[in-house]
Amino acid sequence: MIDVHKITHDELSNIVHKSRSQITNTMRLLSLCDYAQKQVVSGKISQGHAKVLVGLDEKKQKIIIDSIIGQKLSVRDAEKMIKGYKEKNTLTSIKKNRESFLDKYADALSVSLPFTHKIKAKSIEISFNGEQDIKDFLEILQK
Repeated sequence: MIDVHKITHDELSNIVHKSRSQITNTMRLLSLCDYAQKQVVSGKISQGHAKVLVGLDEKKQKIIIDSIIGQKLSVRDAEKMIKGYKEKNTLTSIKKNRESFLDKYADALSVSLPFTHKIKAKSIEISFNGEQDIKDFLEILQK
């Protein structure tokens, strides 16, 4: 109706006597994979369960839906599960970016810094074997 009659969610909500948020949430469910939509239609998961799946890829939607059904998870439990998954992916992504950033400089440092060193989050730790290493390091800095 929205596409055919060029009406807004608010106008449709008045026609079908549902809230605008119900219309909007229902429309969001159309972005879910076919498997997820079938589980909602069959009543195996609720619209509340389905709503939290929006934005996940099809494979992850299926895994989470099967967990919801198998473990009889509440909507709140499903939200926690998905939040944990998203946080884990975000941290993994940040860690990968950080590692690739540090790796880029690790090679350059190995060439230009002939001392034992460790690259940390925001610093480089250099270890010296003796006084001569310290003198050599200071000469490198003066160049």
